[in-house]
Amino acid sequence: MSIRIDITPLLKSVGQSLKIDESETVSYPEDNLVLTSPVHIKGEFVNTGRSILFTGWVDTKARLNCSRCLKDFDHPLRFKIEEEYSRESHPAPAISGRTQLKEEDFIFEVGSDNTIDLSEAIRQDIITELPIQPLCEEACKGVK
Repeated sequence: MSIRIDITPLLKSVGQSLKIDESETVSYPEDNLVLTSPVHIKGEFVNTGRSILFTGWVDTKARLNCSRCLKDFDHPLRFKIEEEYSRESHPAPAISGRTQLKEEDFIFEVGSDNTIDLSEAIRQDIITELPIQPLCEEACKGVK
């Protein structure tokens, strides 16, 4: 499943913007990540001339395992997202020894059908937002 947005209206001129308010049921089984509520994304795309910039908020819940009592619980996630998309393709850097990443290595690609798939950016951001040591809302949060 993916969260695809048609940005054709944005491509008409620099400065054009497009607001979205979408919800989609998404899963990431390859990351062993279970989302227990749809991903709700609200934000705005802006044509900067060089690229399409998206800024917004993501809300969802992830099923986690408490690191103290080992019970499963739903952890609410709400975070800001800022991503850049470009029609120019940026090849992945060759991995040999040490590689210094550049700014353009973090830009996602606009599809040939003028759509942006937010799924990968959201997946990456969800993973970085997960707590290192998840604690359920019960007594475990209060134990130190």
